[in-house]
Amino acid sequence: MRMIRTRYGVHWFHDMNTVFFVYFMLFYFGAIWGSFFYTLALRCSDETAGLSLLFERSKCPSCGNPIRWMYLIPLFGYLFSKRRCAYCGVSISPMYPLMEIGYGLIAVLTAYRFGIGISAFNYFLVSSLAVSIAIADYKTMTIPSALVYPLFVVSLYPAFQNFDVSSAEALGGMLLLGIFFFTMLLIFPGSFGGGDIRFAAALGLATGLRLSIVLLETALISGAIIGILYGILSKRGIRIKIPFAPFLAAGLLIALFFGRAILDVYYRLVL
Repeated sequence: MRMIRTRYGVHWFHDMNTVFFVYFMLFYFGAIWGSFFYTLALRCSDETAGLSLLFERSKCPSCGNPIRWMYLIPLFGYLFSKRRCAYCGVSISPMYPLMEIGYGLIAVLTAYRFGIGISAFNYFLVSSLAVSIAIADYKTMTIPSALVYPLFVVSLYPAFQNFDVSSAEALGGMLLLGIFFFTMLLIFPGSFGGGDIRFAAALGLATGLRLSIVLLETALISGAIIGILYGILSKRGIRIKIPFAPFLAAGLLIALFFGRAILDVYYRLVL
């Protein structure tokens, strides 16, 4: 028997082959969803994008022809197509398989961190939506409401189930992040937008008060470092505007997977 220990219990498997099979299936499950979420991020890259786009067939961005079903299979479709559109021959961006791999890794990490079950799936949805919002913001400097509102819905689950955070702690996390960015917007007009406030509040609802602190610190520190480096390298100065949703999404992942360990270290150093 092989033991896999997570925060929420110990999972027993018959042998290493079973462990590999289970986590491979989880990885590919995440890759399948990743294909959907990455496409959704590309389609919802502006405020006018509606959820009706979910029902449109995938098309080549160059020639507009619909993509054959065999080329839509996560990871393998990119290889089947020989990395080119079957109609116009334009190269397909390697970001498609890379993002599918990324979402697959998120699925494995959430299953390992929270156990294999509905709660892990919920946190996978929260993480996936956050990454999709970050992609849309990176591409357009706009956070699509069509993705933020569903994020609020799936972020409610942990609080209502009292799974990882209580209802009070979830509310505290939402208020902490929402009020912080709203205050920053009042003090420094133009520093953030309404989309950043809504996005941060939804993430605070999912993580709770304590992990929201880790999320916020991670986002602010990483955003400051990248912003300063980008301003220097681009010779455009440190006042340059950069999308902040990617740093909030990174803060979410750090908080979910390593937040409690970070807090434990902090408590030992301070107390």
